[in-house]
Amino acid sequence: VEKEFERNEETLTQLNSELIRLNCEMMIHLQIVESKSNGVPLVPVMPTRAVRAVMH
Repeated sequence: VEKEFERNEETLTQLNSELIRLNCEMMIHLQIVESKSNGVPLVPVMPTRAVRAVMH
């Protein structure tokens, strides 16, 4: 039971990281679409320290 818990916990951690990464990618795509629809040049936004830590 303990090993199964550890495997599930590791899986959840990996899925959480993947979800954060995908969310960041989607935010970038949405900013690009918004920028193009408004005719405004896109200003890049640096990810926060927490996001950078998860992405690496």
